[in-house]
Amino acid sequence: MEKILLIDVPEVETVQQIARQLHLRTLIIPPEQYTQPISAIAGFSNYASCIASLPRAEVIPQDRILVLCGLKNSVTNRLLAMLRQASRQDLYKAVLTPTNAAWNTLELAYALQQERQSIE
Repeated sequence: MEKILLIDVPEVETVQQIARQLHLRTLIIPPEQYTQPISAIAGFSNYASCIASLPRAEVIPQDRILVLCGLKNSVTNRLLAMLRQASRQDLYKAVLTPTNAAWNTLELAYALQQERQSIE
């Protein structure tokens, strides 16, 4: 089931329009779900439970995050190209993996921030 989780994404219409063109489902994640595991929010039960090694994040993310769930590489590449064309580089992007499946949105935001800082 290919889908995109939208976490704190302003102007979701642009992302939703691109997703529709690629026949992808989008889910807008409300703040009350930020403490649930990403895989549970996405509706995937086939990811093994992992223990997050990240510090517990307690602050609601102010980051705009797209979580790509179950997308094929070709679809991911097309999505990223279309987001660039639509000037939506302001978004963090993550792929749902067995490593981050047990993380909640707050932990994912923390990991993405750390990753961006390490490459800047």
